[in-house]
Amino acid sequence: MLKVSKKSFTLGMALAVLAGALAICPVTALAATSTFNLTTGAGTGQASDYAWSDPILTVNHGADIEITGTVNSGRRIEVAAGATAAITLSNVSITGLGSNQCPLLLNTGANVTLILADGSINTLTAGTSAAGIQTTDATLTIEGGIAGTGSLIATGNASGAGIGGGGGGGAGGTITINGGSVTASSSGIGAGIGGGNGGAGGTITINGGDIIASGNASGAGIGGGSGGAGGSITINGGNISATGGSSGAGIGGGGSGVGGSITITGGKINATGSGGGAGIGGGRGFNSGGASGGVILITGGSVTATGSVGSTPAQANKGGSGGGAGIGGGGGNNGTVLDAITPSQPGGGIPPSPLPSRSQTYHRPGLTPSTQPAALAARATGRAARAGPA
Repeated sequence: MLKVSKKSFTLGMALAVLAGALAICPVTALAATSTFNLTTGAGTGQASDYAWSDPILTVNHGADIEITGTVNSGRRIEVAAGATAAITLSNVSITGLGSNQCPLLLNTGANVTLILADGSINTLTAGTSAAGIQTTDATLTIEGGIAGTGSLIATGNASGAGIGGGGGGGAGGTITINGGSVTASSSGIGAGIGGGNGGAGGTITINGGDIIASGNASGAGIGGGSGGAGGSITINGGNISATGGSSGAGIGGGGSGVGGSITITGGKINATGSGGGAGIGGGRGFNSGGASGGVILITGGSVTATGSVGSTPAQANKGGSGGGAGIGGGGGNNGTVLDAITPSQPGGGIPPSPLPSRSQTYHRPGLTPSTQPAALAARATGRAARAGPA
């Protein structure tokens, strides 16, 4: 017969009760090990996590820090080169910066997980030629907090992206968005999310969240800045609205920029080109043919893509005989769309129509509309440019 001592039995019961409690109670994230208030310039926690040299807070390798405060005096945040860190923003507002000053700058090789505290509103507005969050040659992952209710408003200035590259050809780096509410825009010729002026989009992955991305002038909503290619863009989920600036694609290339590699597997996407840019694909060309749509693969999600004419008849003609496609090339070029469908008509992925606009549903090769799951359909509205000579 197995004999169990009273002491062992009592310990076993205690462990069982503890295990049950852990199974029932939700697991919450551990608090950051350090805090810093930009308004007061004071912090707590691990001294090795950060360095304060007014006006710059430098976040160091290994840091897990929560930042608060509202400033418009030039105070800002940088992440040390090569550092891996976790930063929680809790109602941070950084505005009033000077030329080339970035509210949150990731130096070369930095790898940052940016957590938007639940219920917080965080505003990052760049100085001239800088990005709202600058990620060139760095890696940024955005999380929306435990409940996903944190929000971020990031605005690039002049040639900087909202999130991504600064002016002077800054590429977007590696950007992943997993949740939260993110509004990213450029006040100049950068992308909403992606490249600064002349910069490619980099590697952009969106897995969730509510995203509003707007280019200005000739930047893409998501992708390249003016003259920049879209880079590698993957959308697996989320509710996404992307609008290109005057000649940029909604998702893809900036003005004169090719679409790059664009893959959509899920989410609800509304992409709108402007001034001859495609909804999804290439931007409008300035001097000759429009930019190629690149390689576009859509296997799921709800996708609405709206192309555009040039903002004037002369601009439309500079891009080619057609406006930007709903899905495909900008301003009269071609793209590779939905696996291996290569359109040959002016205007790109969706051949032009004699009507000012129309809707069309595309299906992947080998599947008929009657047998294909609705999730595989990409709905695209192309606006064909039928402008006369300038």
